[in-house]
Amino acid sequence: MAKKKRIDLRHAKSGMVLAAPVLSENGRVIINEDVALTEAMLQNLATWQIPAISIWDESELPRQFSVTHFTDEYDSTVQLVDSAFASMRFCGELPLAEMQQNVINSVLQMTDTIGALHHLQAMRRLGEYTIHHSVGVSVICGVLGKWLGYDGTALRDLVLAGLLHDIGKTQVPEELLGKPEKLTDEEMSQMRQHSALAIQLLRKTETATMDVVLAILQHHERMDGSGYPNGLRGDQIHPYARILAVADLYDAVTNDRPFQQKMSPFGAARLIAGDMYDKLDTATSATFLEHLRDYFTGIQVQLSDGRLAEVVMIGSDYTFQPVVKTQDGKFIDIGRTPSLKISQLAGS
Repeated sequence: MAKKKRIDLRHAKSGMVLAAPVLSENGRVIINEDVALTEAMLQNLATWQIPAISIWDESELPRQFSVTHFTDEYDSTVQLVDSAFASMRFCGELPLAEMQQNVINSVLQMTDTIGALHHLQAMRRLGEYTIHHSVGVSVICGVLGKWLGYDGTALRDLVLAGLLHDIGKTQVPEELLGKPEKLTDEEMSQMRQHSALAIQLLRKTETATMDVVLAILQHHERMDGSGYPNGLRGDQIHPYARILAVADLYDAVTNDRPFQQKMSPFGAARLIAGDMYDKLDTATSATFLEHLRDYFTGIQVQLSDGRLAEVVMIGSDYTFQPVVKTQDGKFIDIGRTPSLKISQLAGS
């Protein structure tokens, strides 16, 4: 286990990893723990007159905190999930025991990586969208689950639900999955059967818990009753399904799909914020957005005019319109500059 140490802010450097949240005088979290510091973050902490911070001893940080390890685990997990989905598509068999033993451990290691959601955005998603989406949703479920206080068996079940939430699509005609145009009403109705089809596959195994089954069946249900397959409302929807709904939406809109170009994480955050008081679970969405703000403070982004900039601040509201600093030192409030928007994270 890596050791924590307390240092004067004057001795802090970019790249150091926080071992405890940095709090303002009134107890507000300025930056959460396990965030890698940037120059912009250090400037912000100086502005807040923070005297000292707790960091992890760099010499003792475990390997799972490295970006290289995240990439290796992601690639191997994609291969395992691809093989499992092929078995389901062609043989109708779900190798659940193998996935529980190998894949979940890999996903949990990815969730331990500093900046996991950022690294997830940078992964090259070559091959079938559904495979990469399943791995991405699983990682997000793991990260969000930890933010919500899940651990042990509950966290593993949540990660497994993320991995398997779209297995019903292995029973949907492949031409629908890869169709480059928007689906017709009839095709969309057929696609929406994937939740129920997943349950048919899970019935063939006795190792999936009822929590996992309900999460997969209900991940397209919405708190206001507008979802499917059963139009459930509020507390009728399993807590895991509510978490899965947020993770599924975020990963889907931040990655290219056959019929739709990806949004930036900031656009995705605004989309979730717009649905958090009716369609999505409010508490789950709020937790995700609060942590997401810390995640993307200090990162490099590309603006719609092609310039690169660093995010120096994201407001406390849910508009997720950041202030950025361009490479020539100019500060721009994106929310007050209609001609500009963030196109994507730099390098993604």
